[in-house]
Amino acid sequence: MAAAKLCYLPPRHMVRPAHHERMGDAPLILSLPKDVPLCSTSEVTTMSERKPILPRGLTASPAFSPGVQVGELLYISGQVAQDNRGSVVGVGDCNAQTAQVFSRIRTIAEAAGASLQDVVKITAFLTDIADYPAYNKVRSDTFPHDPPASSTVIVAALVRPEFLVEVEALVHVPNRG
Repeated sequence: MAAAKLCYLPPRHMVRPAHHERMGDAPLILSLPKDVPLCSTSEVTTMSERKPILPRGLTASPAFSPGVQVGELLYISGQVAQDNRGSVVGVGDCNAQTAQVFSRIRTIAEAAGASLQDVVKITAFLTDIADYPAYNKVRSDTFPHDPPASSTVIVAALVRPEFLVEVEALVHVPNRG
């Protein structure tokens, strides 16, 4: 595999065809490090395709993918406390539900070749602020070292009244090749 070439491709609005200079437009001045050449558009690799991540045995909605990988980023859809048959886990117990949610996130991350240590951001949705201590305890146990960036939002309800917590995640999938 050839080594990657470092070059700079200016934004499209900064690139002027040569005939513009003849038309009297001011020349475009770019301040670049001396050792970084300009790229031609043929040298640029575009963003990777979207790749759905569908782990075996995980109950998923037909309306959306549990995860979608684009390049080295994995976007994990909001996960709720369901088992592999779609039944609610831990009805009325935020601790049990949060543990199940993070288990599902782990399963999806691993299906893409990542782990919980590769999670860079989570967003949690709780239906009751009183459940925050239970959620926070499980989150802290799940990410004991170098936890990801995190936001928690209190919402009126989730998709089913039995669900107390939902968590979505952004994961960096390392290139281990």
